[in-house]
Amino acid sequence: MQMNPGAWDSSSNKRGSATFMFVPADGVYESKRFAGSALATSKAVFVAFYKRTQHVKLGNLTESFEEGMKAARAAQSKYLVRPTLVHWEDRATQWSGKPDQIDVKLELIDVATGKVVNSTRLKATSESMSHMSSRPEALLPKPLEQFVSSLY
Repeated sequence: MQMNPGAWDSSSNKRGSATFMFVPADGVYESKRFAGSALATSKAVFVAFYKRTQHVKLGNLTESFEEGMKAARAAQSKYLVRPTLVHWEDRATQWSGKPDQIDVKLELIDVATGKVVNSTRLKATSESMSHMSSRPEALLPKPLEQFVSSLY
């Protein structure tokens, strides 16, 4: 697991600040699109933030940045959290020995200005010798929890 928290300013994201979760495009590896990976990622981000503040809303559909900003404004959110699935690799690890891998970029955007307050990258790889089948989104909760807890 690799987490690069960057320089998020915890004073700019307080418990009372409304936050809107953006639903990105599904992850792709080579030519294979992993249907549902975007929603699974957004839900994991939502859960991580919801543990710290109940003023959080999850978008309904995959949205462009402009649509996400419009939805965040309509929800009267102070921040938009935009995950981007940089790398999403779902492997049959239990028989191939090839691990699942994820690389998710998170951006915290001030809705009033449209400027990125800060960003981070969450990277994780599953164990290569696993006897259990899992999905790449199972790699998200731990680094997300570590990251979001650092914000508050």
